[in-house]
Amino acid sequence: MKELLSRLASTIRNCDLMAPDQEVLVAVSGGPDSVFLAWALRELGYSIGLAHVNYHLRGQDSENEESLIREYARQWNAPVFVCNAEPHEYARLHKTSLQVACRNIRYEWFEQILETQDFDCCATAHHINDQAESVLMSLIRGNSESVIRGIPVQRGPYIRPLVEISKSEILMALQENGLAYSLDYTNEKNDYLRNQFRNQVIPLLVEINPTVESHLQKRLLWYQQQQTFIRKIIDADRKKMISQSEKTFRLNWGIFEKKYGAEHLPVLVAETVSGWGLHGNEIWQSVSLIESQPGKWIETTEGTLTRIRNGLLFQPQIENLPPEPPLVIEHFPEEKNLSFGGWKIVFSVQKTAVLPAFHGEHLMDIDMIRFPLRIRSWQEGDRMKPLGMKGQKKLSDIFTDNKSDPRAKAKAFVLEDQEGIIFLSEYRIADRVKITAASQQIGKIVIYG
Repeated sequence: MKELLSRLASTIRNCDLMAPDQEVLVAVSGGPDSVFLAWALRELGYSIGLAHVNYHLRGQDSENEESLIREYARQWNAPVFVCNAEPHEYARLHKTSLQVACRNIRYEWFEQILETQDFDCCATAHHINDQAESVLMSLIRGNSESVIRGIPVQRGPYIRPLVEISKSEILMALQENGLAYSLDYTNEKNDYLRNQFRNQVIPLLVEINPTVESHLQKRLLWYQQQQTFIRKIIDADRKKMISQSEKTFRLNWGIFEKKYGAEHLPVLVAETVSGWGLHGNEIWQSVSLIESQPGKWIETTEGTLTRIRNGLLFQPQIENLPPEPPLVIEHFPEEKNLSFGGWKIVFSVQKTAVLPAFHGEHLMDIDMIRFPLRIRSWQEGDRMKPLGMKGQKKLSDIFTDNKSDPRAKAKAFVLEDQEGIIFLSEYRIADRVKITAASQQIGKIVIYG
């Protein structure tokens, strides 16, 4: 047992994860790995706190896990922070999967504790077996060698001190020290890819070669050494290639491509987007954008990544705010400025039909409008008959045709009268209100994003 604790201390020291006098928040699910991590860090003399999320997904088992963690906190005289979550509701509101919802809730909870309490870092219980699973999953998915990654030893305030300790060693230590833990029966189900690797693929590989996990760990170490070298190369031109504003991150790979060639762009992209918070298969999806046309985008757990000329544009995920209440307009105003959903909307009336000067200007026949008008956020299922078309078209199809990314879709609004939608923000007006030779009153709408 002393040898195992000594190895853990060496990992913390060699990877410079934390100093002896620092306070560490330990993410504890109640399972064997996290219970061992909390116990071991305490044995090494660290001041710890316990952070737990009760998702209430497994009935009494979830309550028993929380009770176990609270009991350990009492025995160890350690502060405990418990979040009672509603992941199904979170998934519905954020339009994501239950798995992603649980992960987001977990890390949002850790961030909240780190911001409000005096902890220096947060430790999670990923070990050698988890690393082996990550490497294999990356290989089987077809990720190129330039983006094969395991679980980083450190990412921001998050540390993984157990990366050189195996699951079997953890279980043996728990047994020797009489430490109780819970088992999540959902880990035995093969609903998720990682569970399939954990329960089916790796046991088969271990049967063929009992040392396979150690070999995978060595291979991962080699990849990590490569990444360290690559990072030094990238750092030389980082300020010239990567820029950041309040709402966006931009990678311009022109300098890198000229120096090292297009064949090495996957390395640059993988390293850059991982720094933007992307992980796992999202990194490989990001690399695939290199061969895409500008305007192609992917949606990740952290935000939207868009292919631009000579690079990538990353827009972090924005908070899903409730839609703004509709605005009602009783008549087309001679001149009026309104604000709605981040847009500035300018109404005016002109005598002649002057062609719009830019994309944000739109003209319509006021006499064809059935007042009052209403400005509101668009909704799934909304339809309109766009200018020049004979039939109705779903707004969602208009967004698709225009290759609109999720942020643009979220921001879009409609203008409707008593007969339906006559205007879709910067996209289209309805055919019903188009200007003709017979138009007497011409309304002009200009929008600024």
